[in-house]
Amino acid sequence: MRKYGLIFIIFLLILLLNGCKGKHDKIISFSKSSYVLNVDDTLKVNINVDERYKDKTLIYNSDNINIAKFENGIIYGVSSGYVRITVAFEDDPSIYAEALVNVKNKIYNIVYEVDENVRNENPAIYNKDILPIILKEPVKVGYSFQGWYKESDYSGNKITVLDINTEGDITLYPKWDLIESKIIYFLRGGKNNENNPTSYTYESVITLLEPYREGYKFLGWYKNKIEKIEKIGPHMIEYLHLYASWELDEYEITYHLNGGENNENNPNTYTILDDTIHLHPPTKAGHKFIGWYKESDFSDEECLEIEANSFGNLNLYAKWEEIEYPINYHFAGEINNNPSTYTISQSIILNIPIKSGYEFLGWYDNPDFSGAPVSEIKQSIGEINLYGKWEIVVYDIIYDTAGGINNSENPDSYTILDNITFNNPIKDGYTFDGWYLSPDYQGNKITEIPQGSSGLVYLYAKWKIIAYTITYHLNGGTNDPRNPHTFTIETNLNIKNPVKSGYEFLGWYLDEDFNILYKNELIKDNINLYAKWEIIYYTIEYDLNGGYWQYYDKSNLIYNFLIDFYQYINPYESLFEFIHGDDYSGFDGLWYEKYKNRLYSENHLYENNSLPYFLNQSQYYHKWNSFFSFINGLMKEKNINEDISKDHNIGTLRIYQYFTDSYFSEEQLAKLPNYEPKIKTYTVESEDIILPTPKNGYAIFMGWYVNSDFSGAPIDRITRGSTQNYKLYAKWKEA
Repeated sequence: MRKYGLIFIIFLLILLLNGCKGKHDKIISFSKSSYVLNVDDTLKVNINVDERYKDKTLIYNSDNINIAKFENGIIYGVSSGYVRITVAFEDDPSIYAEALVNVKNKIYNIVYEVDENVRNENPAIYNKDILPIILKEPVKVGYSFQGWYKESDYSGNKITVLDINTEGDITLYPKWDLIESKIIYFLRGGKNNENNPTSYTYESVITLLEPYREGYKFLGWYKNKIEKIEKIGPHMIEYLHLYASWELDEYEITYHLNGGENNENNPNTYTILDDTIHLHPPTKAGHKFIGWYKESDFSDEECLEIEANSFGNLNLYAKWEEIEYPINYHFAGEINNNPSTYTISQSIILNIPIKSGYEFLGWYDNPDFSGAPVSEIKQSIGEINLYGKWEIVVYDIIYDTAGGINNSENPDSYTILDNITFNNPIKDGYTFDGWYLSPDYQGNKITEIPQGSSGLVYLYAKWKIIAYTITYHLNGGTNDPRNPHTFTIETNLNIKNPVKSGYEFLGWYLDEDFNILYKNELIKDNINLYAKWEIIYYTIEYDLNGGYWQYYDKSNLIYNFLIDFYQYINPYESLFEFIHGDDYSGFDGLWYEKYKNRLYSENHLYENNSLPYFLNQSQYYHKWNSFFSFINGLMKEKNINEDISKDHNIGTLRIYQYFTDSYFSEEQLAKLPNYEPKIKTYTVESEDIILPTPKNGYAIFMGWYVNSDFSGAPIDRITRGSTQNYKLYAKWKEA
């Protein structure tokens, strides 16, 4: 490395000495003063040429082509080292630029395919400068290192050193052999299990198996007197000495008595040191004891004793022979499929015998049929006598009337002794067509059950459907073409509404007086339907377009207002007293003196039928709300601070003063509020309605139009037979 540093210093001195000879930085120059690249790599450099010399041909040069070549603006890395490159005009080499190039050996990666448990101190990268590299051995607990290999299957030669010719990224695979540790067993009179290993490795997981010693129980393997060991590994590497621990075993004798009772002199346990044990016979009801056997299928010889020096748990099976007892049946009927013998081990469910037309009530153990019947023979012994009890059977007759009503004379049961004749059922909308034994009405009609018959009878009623008619009475309307004129009881009727100009259809009725509403319910008869109509009320809405309505004089306004107020109060006093009081003229009657507090309430000048005031009621609010607004306007003309909605006493006083021509100016008292025309609705039957004329100061009323842009001709009336809601627009012309 010191050699390369000296070369670089000498190179810089050369550059300094030549700096004044021919460089023309402003005419031609490199974009950078130095460049770095690796061996075998290329690098395109940018060269700046003054605009005046753009057409000149350039020549490229490297001071040492063994380190780097420089051709057509491209540097080619050859070997490591420093070199100067120049670029000049071909026709004037004295004009040139120069730069320093550092060519480095490539750095390569070394990948060691080892896991995290391996200690590896080898380098992870290298280049030509640090070769050769002697590879160190890695360390892995429980393993011996066998060498580095370039192939994962460890083919090829073992790699111990990376020599000077090594090049490129390298992957190295370590080869390992597991270290094998010895296991020595001390059996102390026992015999080891042949599957217990004599050695193990670091990766072994070994569950130790039990050895065997006749007459003794194995207590476990021990590494010493107190440290018990059940398995080896993983990750153990020590040499093992294992000691077997034993205890004298007591063996169980299991007696399989198969329902019997053991002899109390038979022992339940024994050891290898016991004397010969003589076995005693058990007992079992209904059975004869044959002997003890060691095999459950009794395939071995009978076992009479347990000899001395025996060992191991014993299973002894008692062999029995069942005793067979007779069964005698009395009054057994025509067919009896029950067994004639039994044994104590059998569980016999007694079958029901057969006797035509009779029901079997049970087997009894006595001829008087007293006590409970016997249905099963189970765990019994001895000879058995059984007596059959019978009762005549009543068979059901089931009628499927398919929605009809059966005849009350038809019985719902019969016996083998009866003779039955069937009657016809009934069903609304159908005529009866016979009883059948099948739901698809195949075979002959059934009219009777003859004597001697037996079994359940299931009868299916066959019907023929009846067609009914519908007659419509439309009362001037037009029927819906979808409405049917005939139907049956199975029809899902959905009678549609007819239409009649100017009328709302209220429903179909079953009578001319419209008392019985038809609701598409099924009627099992011919039907007459009567259409009921209600005349439609159409609205007339006026857009005054700046105009207004007025009462024809003030008295007319006051009388109308006080009559409505009187009707709302409904007092016991007369209308005259309510309006005039004791005088025959004027408007200072009881309406103000006694009932003024019922006119309205402060802050509640809106429609609300639940409030106990005249103005809040819907029928009066829409009519007189504008009058209250009119009075409030007069009040504010006199005193801007007064408000009819804020002070009930002032408000009712100002209404009284307006009615009695006081307080307000003559001009104010002469004013009238706007009024609405009386006719706001009409029907198709109404006579021609002459439309009222509004006012608009001195403007001339030009007529009512049905369009807001006053297109078309004006109308002065709504003619009889019209069927629409009208919105009328007033047209005015300046006088």
